[in-house]
Amino acid sequence: MMQYSNISTLILLSFLLISCEATTRYWYKPQGSNINEMLQVKSQCLLNSQQRVETTENDRVMLVNGNLVTFPGSKKNEIITNNSIFDACMNANGYFLTENLELVNKSYSIK
Repeated sequence: MMQYSNISTLILLSFLLISCEATTRYWYKPQGSNINEMLQVKSQCLLNSQQRVETTENDRVMLVNGNLVTFPGSKKNEIITNNSIFDACMNANGYFLTENLELVNKSYSIK
């Protein structure tokens, strides 16, 4: 009985993993565009949506061999892309996300 339970669990997990598969989405412009224009807009939107984020971890005090020892904190400074701002910028320039690759292929002319 235990063996069937394990097999059922594996089958269920397999279905869950398959159903969670990420879908690929593409930027397209309903009025039509060329790939160079889209890449230029995408690059500008990416630049406009990047933000510097700084995080600081406080010092830690721990008891080591009966002594209090202070471990210095750390600082992390990185640049992240704010996806909401990026998406809004692309939308403002007439581009929208779709999963329909055929629609995207019709939308772009290669120049």
